[in-house]
Amino acid sequence: TQKNSCLVCQQRKVKCDRTVPCSNCRKSEKRCEYKAPLPPKRRSRKAPELGLHARVRRYEQLLTKFGVKIEDVAAAGDDEGDPMRDISPEPGAIGILSGAGIDREGGDKEDDTQAENGRIIVTRSGSTRYLESSLWRDIDDELRDPEAIAQVHSSDEEQLAGIPGKSEGFRPAPSDSAHFILGGIDKNVDVDSLLPSVEVAKRLWHVFQENVDPLCKLFHAPTTEKILFENAEQRKDGRLSKNARALAFSIFTFAVTSMTNEECEQAAGEPRATLLARFREGTQASLVKACILRTSDIIVLQAYTLFLMAVRQYYDARSLWILSGTALRIAQRMGVHKDGIGSELTPFQIEIRRRLWWQIVVLDRTTAEISGAGTFASNYSWDSRVPLNVNDCDLDPDMKDFPKEREGATEMIFCLMRYELGDFFRNIKYLQAPDTTDTPWKKLGSKMVPMEEKDKAIEELQRRFEQKYLRYCDPLNKLHYLVSVVARSIIAMLFMITHHPRQYPDKGASMPQEEKDRIFEKALKIIEYGNLLQSSPVTRGFLWHMNVFFTWQALIFLVDHLVNMPIGPNSDKAWKQVELVYGHHPALITERSNTLHAAVRRLTLRAWEGREK
Repeated sequence: TQKNSCLVCQQRKVKCDRTVPCSNCRKSEKRCEYKAPLPPKRRSRKAPELGLHARVRRYEQLLTKFGVKIEDVAAAGDDEGDPMRDISPEPGAIGILSGAGIDREGGDKEDDTQAENGRIIVTRSGSTRYLESSLWRDIDDELRDPEAIAQVHSSDEEQLAGIPGKSEGFRPAPSDSAHFILGGIDKNVDVDSLLPSVEVAKRLWHVFQENVDPLCKLFHAPTTEKILFENAEQRKDGRLSKNARALAFSIFTFAVTSMTNEECEQAAGEPRATLLARFREGTQASLVKACILRTSDIIVLQAYTLFLMAVRQYYDARSLWILSGTALRIAQRMGVHKDGIGSELTPFQIEIRRRLWWQIVVLDRTTAEISGAGTFASNYSWDSRVPLNVNDCDLDPDMKDFPKEREGATEMIFCLMRYELGDFFRNIKYLQAPDTTDTPWKKLGSKMVPMEEKDKAIEELQRRFEQKYLRYCDPLNKLHYLVSVVARSIIAMLFMITHHPRQYPDKGASMPQEEKDRIFEKALKIIEYGNLLQSSPVTRGFLWHMNVFFTWQALIFLVDHLVNMPIGPNSDKAWKQVELVYGHHPALITERSNTLHAAVRRLTLRAWEGREK
């Protein structure tokens, strides 16, 4: 029997015997369906008056900030009986207030300015969170309570970063990373005891070179290998220096992250979860011993950046964004954001610093997007040039001049293709939107920029991809295969964001059907690319990257479009791809406490109910 009444008995308000089908439906020959009732809304523990007073104080602070004199208004209210009748804030105050995007419980929907600039969510307890990312705005309707986003989790079980990977039982420690930054690591721990044997270390280094290094190129692999193994073997005690030890642990952590449990058993003789926990502890302890917050050593910064890239599948996105900001500040203090030409740095040092800086920027922007903060954090002045299109064999620590760039595909092809997108956003000349000075991703979706200009910019980027990368790709090379698929997925994503219905005042209700169909085709193509890479044995070692850079916006748009899409070949094809997404990413279902996952699940169920009808 079922735990609740069937839908027919609920509508008729009669007693249901809860069998399948129930007796009432058998008699009336109705279709008997059971659905779990919606969870009850969480009640506020505080008295309503307390929450009201807190909101009133907040509104008074904002009015005072923008030029309204609360005392004069109160006095006028005593005389006239209407405290709000004679409010006349300074010119522009109303526009600024609406742009701040204050969430109003039970009020009107957010206006265009608020949707464009983000919003501040204020909970009943007074805590706030700023949501600027368009990713979170797309699923705003699926969030039953704004406090679900802004809440502070106090349980020991932290929610994941919003990345639907295959965690295989490994979870971060409670309070995820605060102890790491605030000095909660035991400095007396024997870090060297956590290191693997030389034989296992070399296997993990080989895995890192196969699965991780081609997609990061954070350092010069031959020099790093010498630091890790040759120098350590020359020492009598076999121990590494502080900076080399931190780098070794971060490399081992990332190598295990890219492996399956079976591969870890074969390479190291231990389960994946055990290795991840041990190497993560070793990396954090090594970074603390290397004085990460005060360091000026580029190897330590490389280790820290690599560690953040490795654990972003497991750390809460809000925490990871703060940690990536720490990497940015350390890099700025070391001057890594400056190119270094004309300084006393050697060409080799300049090139390694370029590789490091561009990875830090990519890390900061991606974590900002998934955390809901948008991508404004890394919009500051820096002039580091894009790394050279060379192989590691072209670089040498003793070289006096920069090597000549190669024409065609090199070991840097994947990184340079991604940096091409970042450089395209930095130097874009078509998107000088008059109403926004922040991120180019938002400019692509801005209604103030003519659609022709945005399409022209995307076409130019596509031409550069074809000329500089795609025409040199060998389909038999797994890295080149990944480059060709990801590049085409990027172009489709740019088109989808540019033509997204949210740029219309009516959220796309007046958009021509042909335009909606084109966006639907692009979103479907993006999901198909992702499922192709997930199922291909060629790119199995790169799955860690696909899980991190999950195409949330394409999935959300696709499922939202399916809500009212009639049954046909196109909808059947789309549902097949959605089914594959849930099959490749079981965390979308198993991570029950994740707000983003929960919103996508609700949206998917709503779309499926529409298909049933």
